[in-house]
Amino acid sequence: MTESGPETALRQFIENHYGMDYQPDRLPLVTSRLNLLPARLGLRDLAEVVNQAQQGHPAILTELTAALTIGETYFLRERSQFEALRQTVLPQLSRLLGTTGNLVIWSAGCATGEEAYSLAMWTREYAPEFWPDRIRIVATDINPHFLERARQGLYSTRSFRQTEPMWQERYFQRKGNDFQIDPGLRAVVHFQEHNLSSAALPKELTAGQAALISCRNVFIYFSLPKAHQVLDLFQQAMLPDGVLMLGHAESMPRLRKWRSFYQPGTFYYQPPNGHDPEPALPKMSPSRRPARKPRPIRTVLNTPAAKFEPIAKPSPPQNRQPDFIPSAPEKNFHGSGTSLAQAQVLANQGKFDAAHEMVQAVSEQDRTSVDAHFLGGVIATQLRNWPDAQQALRKALYLDKKLALGHYLLAVVHERSGDPAAAIRGYRNVCKLLARIQSSHELYLGDGMTAGRLREMAEARQQELSTSL
Repeated sequence: MTESGPETALRQFIENHYGMDYQPDRLPLVTSRLNLLPARLGLRDLAEVVNQAQQGHPAILTELTAALTIGETYFLRERSQFEALRQTVLPQLSRLLGTTGNLVIWSAGCATGEEAYSLAMWTREYAPEFWPDRIRIVATDINPHFLERARQGLYSTRSFRQTEPMWQERYFQRKGNDFQIDPGLRAVVHFQEHNLSSAALPKELTAGQAALISCRNVFIYFSLPKAHQVLDLFQQAMLPDGVLMLGHAESMPRLRKWRSFYQPGTFYYQPPNGHDPEPALPKMSPSRRPARKPRPIRTVLNTPAAKFEPIAKPSPPQNRQPDFIPSAPEKNFHGSGTSLAQAQVLANQGKFDAAHEMVQAVSEQDRTSVDAHFLGGVIATQLRNWPDAQQALRKALYLDKKLALGHYLLAVVHERSGDPAAAIRGYRNVCKLLARIQSSHELYLGDGMTAGRLREMAEARQQELSTSL
């Protein structure tokens, strides 16, 4: 579909009404579905579709919404974010809300409901103190067809393509060839049609009520002004120390004012007007390469016990060969691994000065410690100390040019410190580095992050930044 009068009018209507930025080069993404609308609606052509949409005909708007929205999702998608919830966010919100506060979650852009129900399952397992009387999940989307499917709670095997069978067994009942969601989960999830670009909160929410907002892979369709408007709406809906989770490829200038926190494979955010919580640092995995000194860099969190046996985290494959071997030889400095583990515990407690001193001590004693430089870069990133973050990450990358997560985090630092050109180069380096690596391979220091997922994230950021320059 080449853009002419009707296409220009349609693109402008889509942006004004939905906030979606379908510029001429992006409009072909939905061309095939849009071209079917006139015949489906009994109208002459696309110009008549636009005309009736502008007049607010409900049936026209419903079909146009269905043509524009994508419902590609599945249960427990983006596992790194769910791990961040389990390890850090849910315990943090439990402390914030105490023994009487309600956990209100907004799943924005919920599509056919898999994400909202995933949040319900995960909370029941790993924050049982809220279940079931102190949790409410408000799930919104602009597509009424999606919401109807979500309310039915009936899913095919495709929705479980990245989900361990144990979740299916615990929370679903087989119904023919499909699976029906557990009634207890349905009871805490409230689905509502809502247009994020309306600048109004959903009816189920009041200002300052949401402790957690999950809105993944929605901002990538918005124009920058509309994205900023929606981000302001989220801040209006949130508790001062609430948590926002976005898709891995989503960023915008105004988000730099928010407090950002890094967990392995993901970031999450808190409003700029809140208090400083106990920041979450990545749980760095022990090295999978043959090591001459231990690297027990893990954070142990005391997760509240469930009222029933919690589902265990799947065991990683055994005997997996390392994907990235540091290029510098190691020196055997006894105790450095333990020191880094202690430094991470201190950082998780917000004792950054002590953590920084301990990391510095390890770095000075063993200048070839990739782990120490990387952890120092993570600490500096959370403190928004961009020069120190760049210096530490560059040292790590000097020692191990194949440290993919280091390249990616350095690109993030460039982006957030206002150097998009350097960020683009960094994301491009990640893509080149991972081009010949098997997608399913887990990356060194990535705690489960696969080469394929990191490559997707880098490609998306590179494309978005290149478009904005």
